[in-house]
Amino acid sequence: MKKKISVFLCMILVIMSMAACQGGKPTPSGEKEPKSETGKTETGKTETEKVETGKTETQKPDEAKPEEKKPDAAGKTKIEGNLRFMWWGGETRHKATVEAVDTFIKKNPDLKVAYEYSGFDGYFDKLLTQMAGNNAPDIVQLSFAAVNEYITRGQLQPLNEFIDNGTLDVSNIDKTLLDTYKVNGNYYAIPTGVNTLFLFYNKTLFDKYGIEHPTTGMTMDEVYAKAKQITEAARAAGDKNVWGMSMTTGAIETVFQRNVIDSGGKLWQDDLSAAAFNSEAGAAALAYIKKPLEEGYGVPLEVSAGNPAGVSSFGMGYAAMEITNSTATAGYAASSDFELGIALAPFGNHHKVTWYQPSQVFCITSQSSNPQAAASIINYLINDDEAAGILRFERGIPANSKIREKAKEGKSDWEKLQLDLVNEAGKYTGDGTPMGYPMGFLEILNEYVRQEEAYMYGKISAQEMLDNLEKFANDTISKF
Repeated sequence: MKKKISVFLCMILVIMSMAACQGGKPTPSGEKEPKSETGKTETGKTETEKVETGKTETQKPDEAKPEEKKPDAAGKTKIEGNLRFMWWGGETRHKATVEAVDTFIKKNPDLKVAYEYSGFDGYFDKLLTQMAGNNAPDIVQLSFAAVNEYITRGQLQPLNEFIDNGTLDVSNIDKTLLDTYKVNGNYYAIPTGVNTLFLFYNKTLFDKYGIEHPTTGMTMDEVYAKAKQITEAARAAGDKNVWGMSMTTGAIETVFQRNVIDSGGKLWQDDLSAAAFNSEAGAAALAYIKKPLEEGYGVPLEVSAGNPAGVSSFGMGYAAMEITNSTATAGYAASSDFELGIALAPFGNHHKVTWYQPSQVFCITSQSSNPQAAASIINYLINDDEAAGILRFERGIPANSKIREKAKEGKSDWEKLQLDLVNEAGKYTGDGTPMGYPMGFLEILNEYVRQEEAYMYGKISAQEMLDNLEKFANDTISKF
């Protein structure tokens, strides 16, 4: 009974940690996957949707007009005017965001902000319609992988002016993360929170077989060696249901990409105009990902296929180790019936290949009539201790490294350990760091999942997978 309850809790909590606040297929960052925004239209609406305590009501915002910035008595430029701020999320995110911005408004009483928040479903369709109707909000929350599509359509405001004039401080945001959204010398998005890969391990199994625990700083080869050691020890003890590694699949932007980079390649051309993974490095990466299966220390696909939906072989107790997003920490800590251990994901065999991935990003639309005030709000949300104490982990672990300590107040010991490890990851970023995301990335991700499944089951070769995925990726990118 304890095992059944534990597995059920693991299903619920891990799904929640990977899938944000609404239904739908999760993207790699833990947010839900936006539907394709190309060519979708609907009747434009002049009222903004406001969701409160599960109900939907409409609230007509003040008309946004250009405002002349006037210095106050101290000679500082006033933050004033009318703005609209749009995001998706669950009720706790809504309440925290409104509270944080309202706190900022109390200090700047000449500023008015209309909030437009909702669940994930329909969010991007509504935003696209507003943009097409020249009625876009000033500040928008976007999916981390979709920003380039908005840039290409000219729908986002470059942020360099506000960074240069000191309105928007990005000095405490990891540069490799920030540069993900730098196009032609211009920054277009500010990450709201960060995620990175962890190595989760079952201390109970390691102790049972007298094998030293894995630690931060190990290489992939060293982790594979431990996985083999665990598997052999389990078989020697007569346990046929334990393997060293849980297979992490469907992760083009993390597991596949880090192996491609570690092998000396890259996923995309430097200008993101085409795929670059159909190479010797790409083939080597696919072979390395499949190695645990072929050598017998990865959980067999037929075993993992029998797991309950949303529960990995690690969560089931079949695997001694798993490499996955740090957001899985709370779910595993709360539901595992074994002693849990966590470390940073192992380094590559040639490069560190450690980086931060954003949860979501804040952007200012090109239609904003008051981008200076919009930049001031974003600056407050990502840099202020007071805002951090209100928002906490609502959009992931804060991207600003200096305010993370404030955000973890009141958190569990596991969440604090998660934050400490995310901080530690910052020491290793830059040695094998990916570039940004091409147009149509989410469509390419879905195709990668399909192609990888066929490859892992032996239906196609590594080269066939690379050829198929390259054609699909280039065809998709060329549509934009």
